[in-house]
Amino acid sequence: MRHGFVKTAAASIELRVADVEYNAGQILAAMERAESGGVRVLCLPELCLTGASCGDLFLSDTLLGACDAALERIARASGRCLTVFGLPLAAGGAVYNCAAAVSEGKLLGLVPKQFLSASERRWFAPGTDGTDCGGNAPFGSDIIFSSRELKGLNVAVAVGEDVLSPLSQCARFALGGAVMLLNPHASPAVPFGEKKRLEAMCAESERLKCVYVCAGTGKGESATDLVYRGDGCIIELGRVLERDAWAESEPDIRIAEHMRRLSGCFAVSEDLRVISWGSPSDSLPETELSRKIPASPYVPENRPLDEYCEDVLDIQCRGLAGRMEHIHAKGLVLGISGGLDSTLAMIVCARTLDRLNMPRSALTAVTMPCFGTTGRTKSNAEKLSLLMGASFRTVPIADSVMSHFRDIGHDFNVHNSVFENAQARERTQVLMDIANADGSIVVGTGDLSELALGWATYNGDHMSMFGVNAGIPKTVVQALVRHYSTTCGDERISEILDSILATPISPELLPLKDGEMTQITEDLV
Repeated sequence: MRHGFVKTAAASIELRVADVEYNAGQILAAMERAESGGVRVLCLPELCLTGASCGDLFLSDTLLGACDAALERIARASGRCLTVFGLPLAAGGAVYNCAAAVSEGKLLGLVPKQFLSASERRWFAPGTDGTDCGGNAPFGSDIIFSSRELKGLNVAVAVGEDVLSPLSQCARFALGGAVMLLNPHASPAVPFGEKKRLEAMCAESERLKCVYVCAGTGKGESATDLVYRGDGCIIELGRVLERDAWAESEPDIRIAEHMRRLSGCFAVSEDLRVISWGSPSDSLPETELSRKIPASPYVPENRPLDEYCEDVLDIQCRGLAGRMEHIHAKGLVLGISGGLDSTLAMIVCARTLDRLNMPRSALTAVTMPCFGTTGRTKSNAEKLSLLMGASFRTVPIADSVMSHFRDIGHDFNVHNSVFENAQARERTQVLMDIANADGSIVVGTGDLSELALGWATYNGDHMSMFGVNAGIPKTVVQALVRHYSTTCGDERISEILDSILATPISPELLPLKDGEMTQITEDLV
């Protein structure tokens, strides 16, 4: 929990309809499993203490009395984990479909279902904010459960279809500060219903920048005219972490908090009751992760990659085309090195010129070899430029840089920042002057990763007239170039792009050794 990863579980337990004693035992067994595994939040299904198929038995004094006794027993047996499970509760002349929250031997609160179907209204009354149930525990649909152990772990509960109501309970809870939303439900199986529900939950989790945990009833429930599949699901910011009858993972509440701050759309509401649970801790335990942390978080895993790449390229091209039209640019100038960034910039430039119905020869690709340029990168730059239809120029800069070294009294054998930056600044000067000569603009190649790390030369390659890669992380640069390689339809271009993708990433500013580069970016960063 120390870094915001909260071990969470959502489970569909095996139950027997109207057998409260048996179902209570199943709930206790699930709680024991959660406690032994270090789970801090456990979500169980709607009405799992009785089953959702009880019909008119929901109005039975015998069933409701058994539920009261079982609720007390389950609450007393609860440990550090916050457990939420469903049951019917009789209060004030009505019966409510509730979710009970228990922890550390206490019943923390009861959240009633608000939005009922026509059939449910035969047995249940809709709950509202601050509904009086005549008991000792807080009761109502306006409760947030806040952890004393981990600051920021605020949990809200929406029962059944409340999450899909026109007046979204989830949105209300999110604006009230809840970062984890629990949804105990008992939704019968219908064709494509599971897929639609999952899509809706993912969309809600992404929109509300939250962790969404749901548990549906299943085994033992399908005793009448409806079938229940039973599942548990944990979703983090729209991405499914785990989905199973017992789903367990470690969603990150800190990333949810961070994304909310970035959005600027979440203000804390004052109309929700906050109930604290757990014990304060001076030293939070490390959470052993079972989930997969993406090595390339900016490359989507839950969306078609080709569609994503096309969308990104389209955005880049629209931006560059808009700038060219606005300033009436006659062409584009690009420093091409044979590396990934300038390769992506060339692809964007070529597609932009196609969009504007301009010849690709309006792109001037310039290679500027110097002390660290390898034959492989120079050859790839030239071949790619010609195959893409660009005008190609080679401007060697070694003599100019050596002259500059003499002017400022720098020793060529001292390979410090002066040695490296002089080359980058000379290249930028060359590109700017070529662009000025014919009314073109210099297209920048630096990517988002370089900008975030400061991996650029001030007054050098950090400057351009329009940087098409400025919002693209390096891992996405690779994905975009790979996508173009597989979809361009030209085997010659694909062969060169594959060679570029296989080339070690390097600024190529230090002298070669036996014809090979001596400077690898990943070794330095």
